[in-house]
Amino acid sequence: MKGEVETRRGKVYGKTDGHCAYCGLPLYPFGPWHTEHMTPKAQGGETALSNLVASCARCNQMKKKKDVEDFRLRLTVGYADEIQRMGKDLQRFMNQNQGLAAICNDLEKASQSLRSYPLRFYMDIPRITSGEAG
Repeated sequence: MKGEVETRRGKVYGKTDGHCAYCGLPLYPFGPWHTEHMTPKAQGGETALSNLVASCARCNQMKKKKDVEDFRLRLTVGYADEIQRMGKDLQRFMNQNQGLAAICNDLEKASQSLRSYPLRFYMDIPRITSGEAG
């Protein structure tokens, strides 16, 4: 029985080429992915290879007993909302850190100008800073 389940699990994984059937997330063969019933057992779905797909844990837990097409629609809307929220968060971050780009540019310019000094200058820095330069 165990060998049969492992073989079926491998076939299910292969059906979606190692990706979640719903969101497309890459899955690892021995990782925490689920064998999911496209038509839920509660709606008469069978535990047959034709009704089983690989699913990430998140999608499987979100889908529960929903119809596949209804779930995909909700998933698409949910991801669109999440992407929009992330875009707003990024914009807020950029607004709060407007000076960050200027600081990075100044650091890069300083780095480039330091590279133009001869090696001897760097070797003299300890003497210069201790007042021994002469």
